[in-house]
Amino acid sequence: PAPEPPPPAARTFLYETLPAAGPTSAFLAQLNAQGARGLRLLGGLAFTQNAPSIELVEAYVRDTAAPATYTYERQAPPADATALAAQLEAQGARGFAWVGAYSVGGETSFIYQKQDASTTTFSYRLLPAQAGGADYLAQANAQGAEGFLGFTPSYLIGGAAVAIYGKASGSSATFAYELLESPAADDAFMAALNGAGARGFRLRTPYFFTEGIRLVVARDLSQPTTFSFFGLAPAGSAAAFVAQANAEGAKGNGYMGDYALPSGAISTLYFDETGCGDSVLCRPNSFLGW
Repeated sequence: PAPEPPPPAARTFLYETLPAAGPTSAFLAQLNAQGARGLRLLGGLAFTQNAPSIELVEAYVRDTAAPATYTYERQAPPADATALAAQLEAQGARGFAWVGAYSVGGETSFIYQKQDASTTTFSYRLLPAQAGGADYLAQANAQGAEGFLGFTPSYLIGGAAVAIYGKASGSSATFAYELLESPAADDAFMAALNGAGARGFRLRTPYFFTEGIRLVVARDLSQPTTFSFFGLAPAGSAAAFVAQANAEGAKGNGYMGDYALPSGAISTLYFDETGCGDSVLCRPNSFLGW
């Protein structure tokens, strides 16, 4: 009989930080040096343990179960939503996914990331931002049914507020969205996240709609996934962050970021998942990127 395939490798995560680099050319060089080592950009972090001095770093992550290398590019910020849509489509057609806007040395750049060995391309849709929760859900679920993942309910550019959705070529994933009311107590907040996670929904972002603050959660309908969420005390320095994140990453827990709980306390949120496969929702990622 044919041998059974090996079990899938356990998903674990490795984190690093480097001092924030400037000017833009130095930042881009740092991104590509890290990308060549298989580390994706998560974003900038600031630590105030030694206030008034502030420690500014860039955080990176490697998925140890699916190692890959990455190339980064920068583009000048578009003037308006039409130009942004054109830039996103041009970069996406070349396999570069939008990571986000970064200001380095007073110069703002739009950063794009490509997985070197991948032939995946990306397409984007920019739609008018919706002020009301019901209108946003109708828009997001319509886009999700076509395989477009929402990156932000509202992005202001050139005086216009747009919601940004993106889709990876070759993906059969579709997405569903819900809005959770933001509870008034910290324990209730975590219980709400975990209740949604048990149904396969991952927190995307809190957002202020006309009805008040709501928690935007998304589910990849192609995956039989469940999530659990927990918070830890924020690290006071880059070294402490790396130690904490790598201790959790070795257990398969993904870093989500620092969140202000209903009490005002800051908690560093992590997620654990089951049945997640290779969904974009199953890995630590930058706010606007894959």
